[in-house]
Amino acid sequence: MERLSDNVLPNNFSVRKKRSGKLVTLSLWVCVIAALVGCTPGSSVAEPEAEVQEPVEVSVPEPEPEPEPVVELPSEDSQTWTARWLIDRPVFVMMDNHAGARPQSGLKEALFVYEMLAEGNITRYEAVFTSTGDYEVGPIRSARPYFINRALEYDGLYVHVGGSPQAFNDLSKLKVADIDGLSAGRNIFWRRSHKKIPHNMYSTLNAIRKDADRKKYRVEPEFDVPIYAKTAAPPSEDQAGSVRLVYRQGSSGYASGYLYDEALKAYSRQVNGAPHVDELDNTPLMVTNVIIQTVRTKTVDNEGRLVMDDVGSGQGWYMSMGARIPIQWEKADRRAQTIYKTEEGTAIQLNPGVTWIQVIPQWLEPVWNEGA
Repeated sequence: MERLSDNVLPNNFSVRKKRSGKLVTLSLWVCVIAALVGCTPGSSVAEPEAEVQEPVEVSVPEPEPEPEPVVELPSEDSQTWTARWLIDRPVFVMMDNHAGARPQSGLKEALFVYEMLAEGNITRYEAVFTSTGDYEVGPIRSARPYFINRALEYDGLYVHVGGSPQAFNDLSKLKVADIDGLSAGRNIFWRRSHKKIPHNMYSTLNAIRKDADRKKYRVEPEFDVPIYAKTAAPPSEDQAGSVRLVYRQGSSGYASGYLYDEALKAYSRQVNGAPHVDELDNTPLMVTNVIIQTVRTKTVDNEGRLVMDDVGSGQGWYMSMGARIPIQWEKADRRAQTIYKTEEGTAIQLNPGVTWIQVIPQWLEPVWNEGA
């Protein structure tokens, strides 16, 4: 602050006395001094340039609070979902579905999720992510050849912990960009104490992509993006309010189901008759599209390992918005994308949203519209 020189005050400057709170003008002080020294007419006493006025209390309104920022959720349209596939090279994560592994972490962030059989009529998931994030995904389990085929369709980074002998052979022969928990460091994969081995191996997408960078895997994706409809609509008038797929019976069974919610225009995913929730925050999983794909399946060794004829063609169903249509599927080779078509031969367009692909063996019959 600039210091004022002695006996000089700027115009309109007022001083408030601390004790009395009264204002004393400069002219009053001048008169007091003149009386004390006996000034006479003609004495030159400087007058202030202007009278110092009583300050006026001004009421200044408090500033209005700034409005809260409006958080806009991404629109559920075809452009949004197409763009989500192009964020980064897809990550395909093998996820455990043993009773001791449930609930899984991170499934709510996936764009696609496949459910397929492993040994003993139990199932595993393969979740597809294109973003990054520090949330945990898992538990992560071992590789199988037909799961590898799905990652090849979308040029994916294939994430697993170990695998069958045939899977290891395929990973090498097909030069798959794989990230294996058996060879990556503990900063990439780690075990959590709240579940028992082998159902407790986790990672994050950030850690997975860090290991992909270390291995110098290509970053740019090279694949055809799924086709999304510009306007969401039921595929037909054939009702599909619910479906149940029983891979294995019993108290520790593997029964997946979908129950349509008219208000949300999506299906609530069910596991053994209860809502399927994400371990991250107990969020129930909601699904826009369900593809049921029937493939011929057979056991090939004493360990119960399977072969799935997912190259070739077959049948299935597409369901969305409470309706279904029968479909045909085609896959030219292991790297080719599976094409899902109507009975008339037109490739289906997915409604914008999350898609689950239920791959079922030839002996499994879907149970439709229970209680309808």
